[in-house]
Amino acid sequence: MNVLKQVQAWLRWPFKQLKHVWFWLRWPAPHRTVVVDELPEQFRDKEIYLIGENGHFWCVAMLCPCGCSEVIQLNLVAGTRPLWTFKLDSDTRAITLSPSIWRTVGCRSHFHVRLGRVQWSPPTKHLPPNQPNPQPNRQMIQRHHKTASEPSSR
Repeated sequence: MNVLKQVQAWLRWPFKQLKHVWFWLRWPAPHRTVVVDELPEQFRDKEIYLIGENGHFWCVAMLCPCGCSEVIQLNLVAGTRPLWTFKLDSDTRAITLSPSIWRTVGCRSHFHVRLGRVQWSPPTKHLPPNQPNPQPNRQMIQRHHKTASEPSSR
């Protein structure tokens, strides 16, 4: 019986690996992390700006990934609220932000940035009845996935 379980585990292994590959393939291409001294005048899609000097960063800024073109600025200064923290991957320089980003005005998008990739949060039931759904509509998500799969012009 023990041999049978080992054979089953051995046969399942390739499918588990495919599951991990599919997980990364279905996510759109990561946002590029750009370190700058001050807030740029023009923001580019798919770029997250880490703003600071000499290794001391005070702000993260990006365009809202839902496609509404609003600029999102996140505070990194300790002792103030709300406060976000970031980690840069040593190999890819991809950024991870915590906690999640939830716009309370405008499009009301709610998402995480993990390793430079936007991961949409599931809808929540904690909204007043007159508030719109915090998730972007399906057309915005499809447009975002479509532009993410196109090759970069750089």
